[in-house]
Parts: sequence; C-alpha cells; structure tokens
Amino acid sequence: MTTHTAIKTSAWVERVRALAPLVEKWRDAGEQERHMPRPLFEALRDTGVFTMSVSKAVGGAEVEEETIVQVIEELARQDGSVGWNVMIASGAAVAASYLPQAGLKEVYRGGPSTVIAGALLPKGAALPVPGGFRLTGHWTFAIRDFAAFAGPRVAAVALGIARAALDAFTALARTKTPVLATSPLATQPTTQERVGRAEALWLAGRAFLYETVRELPQSLTCSENFTDDLRARSRLAGAHAAQSAAEAVDLMFNAAGTTSIYASSRLERCFRDVHVATQHVAVAASNIEMVGQYFLGLGLQWRR
Repeated sequence: MTTHTAIKTSAWVERVRALAPLVEKWRDAGEQERHMPRPLFEALRDTGVFTMSVSKAVGGAEVEEETIVQVIEELARQDGSVGWNVMIASGAAVAASYLPQAGLKEVYRGGPSTVIAGALLPKGAALPVPGGFRLTGHWTFAIRDFAAFAGPRVAAVALGIARAALDAFTALARTKTPVLATSPLATQPTTQERVGRAEALWLAGRAFLYETVRELPQSLTCSENFTDDLRARSRLAGAHAAQSAAEAVDLMFNAAGTTSIYASSRLERCFRDVHVATQHVAVAASNIEMVGQYFLGLGLQWRR
C-alpha cells in the first residue's frame, strides 16, 4: 500500500470508527427489530460508506479494495449486522457498475448513496405495467456479490466479529472468577492458551486476506481480467480468514463459560453472527476444497 493510499484508507476507517457510540446505542434495537434502525442507517449514509463501491461516473467514491475491506471489518467489529449490511450494499454497487452508462445513471438518479437491494435466486416475477414493472415474490435472503470481490468482503465481516469477541473476552477474563475457582480467568493457563491460539488464528487469517486483497485489480469492472491463480488465492484467503475467525470466536465463547450463553453477552451475539457469516457461499469451506483441486491441476470450479 502506498503512503497516499494508506492515508486515504485511514481517513475512511476513522470516519466509521467515530460511529461506534451510535452503533452501540442502536445495537439492541436492531437485534429486536430485525432491521437497521433508521437513525443508524442515516448516519452511515452521511459518512459516505454506501458510495465506496459506486462508479465515479455517477459520483461514487470508487475507493481501493483494501479500504473497503477495512471499513467493513471495522463496522463488523462494532456490530456484525452493520458490517454485513454495508458489505451487501457494496456488493450490489459492484454489480451495478457493469450496467451500460444509461442504465447506471438511471439506477443512481437519486445520488451515489443509493442503496440497492437484490437477490441471487429468481423466486419472483416482474410483470410490465405502465411506467415500469410490478414485482411479486418472496426471498429468504437478498444477497449477491460479483464473485471476485465477494470472498474478502464477507471475510472482513467475520474478522470484525472475531475482533469484537476477543476484546469482549479479554475484558471479561480480567474480572470473572469462575465457580469453584479462586482466581480470575485471566490468570489461568488454559485461558491464556486459548487467547493465544485465538489471536494467532485472527492474525494469520487477516494477514493472508490483506496480502491477497492488495493484489486485486482496483477497477470495479475488470474482474474478467483476473488470472485463475489470483481468483483461487482470493477465494482461499476469504474462506481461510472467515473459518479462522469462527474458530477464534468459538475459543472465546467456550472459555467464557456460562456467561457467553446469555443474550446480554456480547460473546453470544458474536457467536451467532460469525457462524452466519461463514455460511455465505463466498467463504464456505467448500471453497478451500475447490482451490485445492485447482492447485492439483484439475481446474478452478465455482461449484462442485
């Protein structure tokens, strides 16, 4: 990363880091309502994060991929759901960038902070009506990322969640003395070993991910120019980082004992969120298998 790029990345990360008190304020409400509270959405919109992957042709920021991944990771550290929503929105913006100029401008006629909702599976029907289309259908999830960028962005969510779990457990371990114990968790060798392993998993997964992200082409619409080797390493880095993050969270969840099972515990939320993230097809464990197949000279497949 050049010095200029590092400065820009830091500025974006600091911009979203400043939202931490607001994210904390609305975290429980978002959990209960099952959607992002409007004040939080508006604050995110005002930071410009929804413009990060939007083409400059329509006023978007079109920032470097490493910056986007770091911003998603930071937001996921604050709240996994917030990081996930921003990740999904960024993926939809990448998809939109492949539209012809006229179509792209129509989609973003409301401005570069427009958020697009979409779905992977065509379970609905769009019927022509005067002035447009009437859409009818029901979708369990609204997700779609062009595959070249999806893995690292989803993995960033998992890494942010894992960082939150590590920090939450560290704070707990200094004060909690388990039943039948005579000293705090932090003083116990078993706890120390688990924290060491969790930190190693997080650091190693993150290092491989960012090393790979720095090699990705920076133009939104150049994924067709990726080599198979880079595609394979991107998928492997994303899957490895996400799976490592989940392992780190599991270590912290188990080390906390019964404290981690209650909804009031940050670890409980991290446990649920990180295991949702690892179910995304872009970071599923099957990617590791298929990349192994590629390294054995048997070609790179998107699915079995």
